[in-house]
Amino acid sequence: IYIAPGSKLAAVVGSGGFVRVNSRHETGIREADKSSSLLASAYSLEDGVIEVLESPDHRWVIGVQFQPELRNELPPHFDRLFQSLAERAGEFEDRSP
Repeated sequence: IYIAPGSKLAAVVGSGGFVRVNSRHETGIREADKSSSLLASAYSLEDGVIEVLESPDHRWVIGVQFQPELRNELPPHFDRLFQSLAERAGEFEDRSP
Protein backbone atom coordinates (compact mmCIF):
# COMPACT_ATOMS: atom_id res chain seq x y z
CA ILE A 1 0.00 0.00 0.00
CA TYR A 2 0.95 3.63 -0.22
CA ILE A 3 0.54 5.61 3.02
CA ALA A 4 0.17 9.36 2.53
CA PRO A 5 2.95 11.27 4.32
CA GLY A 6 1.46 13.60 6.92
CA SER A 7 -1.54 11.36 7.55
CA LYS A 8 -2.57 10.22 11.03
CA LEU A 9 -1.50 6.67 10.14
CA ALA A 10 1.93 7.87 9.01
CA ALA A 11 2.32 9.76 12.28
CA VAL A 12 1.36 6.70 14.31
CA VAL A 13 3.51 4.13 12.52
CA GLY A 14 6.39 6.54 12.00
CA SER A 15 6.47 6.91 8.23
CA GLY A 16 4.51 7.34 5.04
CA GLY A 17 5.31 5.82 1.68
CA PHE A 18 5.22 2.26 0.41
CA VAL A 19 4.77 -0.70 2.74
CA ARG A 20 3.61 -4.29 2.36
CA VAL A 21 0.54 -5.28 4.39
CA ASN A 22 -1.83 -8.25 4.39
CA SER A 23 -4.48 -6.83 2.09
CA ARG A 24 -6.60 -9.83 1.09
CA HIS A 25 -10.08 -8.45 0.63
CA GLU A 26 -12.24 -9.17 -2.39
CA THR A 27 -14.23 -5.96 -2.11
CA GLY A 28 -13.43 -2.60 -0.64
CA ILE A 29 -14.06 1.10 -0.58
CA ARG A 30 -13.05 3.20 -3.54
CA GLU A 31 -12.85 6.98 -3.69
CA ALA A 32 -16.38 7.27 -5.15
CA ASP A 33 -17.76 5.12 -2.29
CA LYS A 34 -16.31 6.92 0.72
CA SER A 35 -17.95 9.62 2.77
CA SER A 36 -16.90 13.15 1.90
CA SER A 37 -16.22 13.70 5.62
CA LEU A 38 -13.40 11.12 5.60
CA LEU A 39 -9.95 11.23 4.05
CA ALA A 40 -8.36 8.28 2.30
CA SER A 41 -4.80 8.10 3.61
CA ALA A 42 -3.60 4.78 2.17
CA TYR A 43 -4.35 2.94 -1.06
CA SER A 44 -3.62 -0.52 -2.40
CA LEU A 45 -1.16 -0.29 -5.27
CA GLU A 46 -2.61 -3.41 -6.88
CA ASP A 47 -6.28 -2.48 -7.17
CA GLY A 48 -6.64 1.14 -5.97
CA VAL A 49 -8.85 0.13 -3.04
CA ILE A 50 -8.69 2.50 -0.09
CA GLU A 51 -6.86 0.72 2.74
CA VAL A 52 -7.09 3.44 5.40
CA LEU A 53 -9.69 6.11 6.15
CA GLU A 54 -9.25 8.94 8.65
CA SER A 55 -11.45 11.67 10.05
CA PRO A 56 -9.97 15.15 9.81
CA ASP A 57 -12.56 16.31 12.37
CA HIS A 58 -11.45 13.96 15.17
CA ARG A 59 -8.17 13.58 16.96
CA TRP A 60 -7.87 9.82 16.50
CA VAL A 61 -10.24 8.18 14.05
CA ILE A 62 -8.41 5.72 11.81
CA GLY A 63 -10.06 2.81 10.01
CA VAL A 64 -8.01 0.14 8.23
CA GLN A 65 -9.11 -2.61 5.83
CA PHE A 66 -6.02 -4.78 6.15
CA GLN A 67 -5.54 -6.97 9.23
CA PRO A 68 -3.11 -5.35 11.72
CA GLU A 69 -3.95 -7.94 14.37
CA LEU A 70 -1.99 -10.51 12.32
CA ARG A 71 1.25 -9.03 13.62
CA ASN A 72 3.59 -11.54 11.99
CA GLU A 73 2.32 -10.43 8.55
CA LEU A 74 3.14 -6.71 8.96
CA PRO A 75 6.24 -4.64 9.57
CA PRO A 76 6.86 -4.31 13.34
CA HIS A 77 6.20 -0.57 13.39
CA PHE A 78 2.50 -1.30 12.84
CA ASP A 79 2.37 -2.45 16.48
CA ARG A 80 2.25 1.29 17.19
CA LEU A 81 -1.28 1.35 15.79
CA PHE A 82 -2.55 -0.68 18.76
CA GLN A 83 -0.31 1.17 21.21
CA SER A 84 -1.71 4.50 20.01
CA LEU A 85 -5.29 3.25 20.27
CA ALA A 86 -4.68 2.10 23.86
CA GLU A 87 -3.09 5.45 24.74
CA ARG A 88 -6.03 7.40 23.33
CA ALA A 89 -8.48 5.15 25.16
CA GLY A 90 -6.57 5.78 28.39
CA GLU A 91 -6.78 9.55 27.82
CA PHE A 92 -10.52 9.26 27.28
CA GLU A 93 -10.91 7.13 30.41
CA ASP A 94 -8.94 9.68 32.45
CA ARG A 95 -11.41 12.41 31.44
CA SER A 96 -14.49 10.37 32.38
CA PRO A 97 -16.43 11.59 35.48
